Amino acid sequence: MICHIKRTEGRQPAGRGSFTIEAAVLMPILMNLVLLILYMGFYWYNTAVCAYACYTYGRSWGIGSGEQTPEEMKKELEKQVLGMKSLEIDRQQEGEKMIITVKGAMQIPVVNRTLVIEERQLVYRLDQRAYILKYDLILDPILPESNR
Repeated sequence: MICHIKRTEGRQPAGRGSFTIEAAVLMPILMNLVLLILYMGFYWYNTAVCAYACYTYGRSWGIGSGEQTPEEMKKELEKQVLGMKSLEIDRQQEGEKMIITVKGAMQIPVVNRTLVIEERQLVYRLDQRAYILKYDLILDPILPESNR
């Protein structure tokens, strides 16, 4: 029995190498999508951490169970947040009313944007209980310096 083998020296069969081109086009898109989803998760996590910090700080002040200074609160928050810079904590007290604000900026390198997270809590001190009356979530995208 004679076996006939076709020689393909000098040329490639059809379709060979097309996977490499497809991967070269799709991989950057997929990697950016995965990173964007990851940073979106960081953003939501940081928003929840800041809101909880406002709540606990306001509640502890409202029921009079020992107050933290904004510096102590900032040190605790810096351990918990992911990728947030320029964390600021402010409190404004007027008699039996206090407004607590936690603000920070988060850089998202995939889209070259900075997102600002700002949480506010309005608390009244009444009868040894905290009444949390207002909760604001402010989302302010700030353009990077190069786009201004």
